[in-house]
Amino acid sequence: MPTVLVPITGSVLAWAMGEAGLTGAEVASELGVSQSEVADWIAGVTHPSKTRFDQLRKLLDRPESFFFLANPPPPSVSTTRFRSHAGQTGPHTPAPDDLKAIKLAQNLQRVMRWLGQEGDRLEIPRASIGDPSEVVAETARAWLEWSTRDQISAKDHEVSKLLRSRIETRGVIALNLTLSEGGFRGFSLPDPVAPVIAINTRDDTRARSFSYLHECAHLILGDESICDALPESGTERWCDGVAAAFLMPRRVLAGYVVRRFNGQKVDSYEQVRWAANQLNVSLRAMALRFESLGMAMPGLYGKINKIASIQSRGGGGGGPPQTRARRKLQRYGAGFVGRLMAAEEEGDIDNADLVDLLNLSRAEIKELRGLLDEGAH
Repeated sequence: MPTVLVPITGSVLAWAMGEAGLTGAEVASELGVSQSEVADWIAGVTHPSKTRFDQLRKLLDRPESFFFLANPPPPSVSTTRFRSHAGQTGPHTPAPDDLKAIKLAQNLQRVMRWLGQEGDRLEIPRASIGDPSEVVAETARAWLEWSTRDQISAKDHEVSKLLRSRIETRGVIALNLTLSEGGFRGFSLPDPVAPVIAINTRDDTRARSFSYLHECAHLILGDESICDALPESGTERWCDGVAAAFLMPRRVLAGYVVRRFNGQKVDSYEQVRWAANQLNVSLRAMALRFESLGMAMPGLYGKINKIASIQSRGGGGGGPPQTRARRKLQRYGAGFVGRLMAAEEEGDIDNADLVDLLNLSRAEIKELRGLLDEGAH
């Protein structure tokens, strides 16, 4: 019986090898073939057998359909911006957990870019570092169709979920990843077709809301320089300012000061806690916002920061059983998973590709589809 050859695209194979950091010699060694044979596949002189092809796609961690693209994916314009924790005073080097999360995010972004087209370029508001954060925040609120009334009426744990859903609806991939303890709160990967933001699941739900908006501010800024940015850098302060103005509008806080605090400047933990609970934001964020608007007594943030520092972080437990499918949906988000499911329905990928891309069994894929339909993310 003749050997069945798989007619892959050589330039796509070369691109995938480069992305994986593997040379022709290394691929040949892993597959048990000669280096010249791998070179012939790249040149299109011959093609791998079905057995070698299966080994190849597993080695390069790509779905079958990827190798039949007419051309390699376009060059990525994405670079990574990191958001560090408050109080950090020096450069922070990404830990192994951070690097793993960044690699995952980049891989998911490539999948979305591959499925997307140039006509799918997203309409994200644009701003520059010189634009007032208050004005940019209002633009962002309109973009996400966000109202303070919705924010106040939502339960504490629902605000970050609602924000994530609005962001995903605009075409942005919003990931919940576990980054290093005490390291980065999040990062962003700009892209005209498949922008990605990721936030740290070690943070509590209120901190996550702020992080989603901080990373959205990076996308709005469109800054594509690599950055291990310090919290006090100009860009980070600007993004913090946009997130703060989005979640804690000046007019709302001014109303609190007049009606609740008798027109006096805020100076106590109880006042900050009350306002923070109204808007479902963190104590630190509220104290800093009052100070930045000149509505607080000097030193308020320092006082609140000491109290907040001893409070536990984390998202809390409980809820339904954490199956592999449910964890995948929580990590990747409905935006990414939903786009993959739609691609399968449209015939762009098949069920085997879906299994490979999500690293789930067919039964788990079925469960995931049900969770997505239920809105359980």
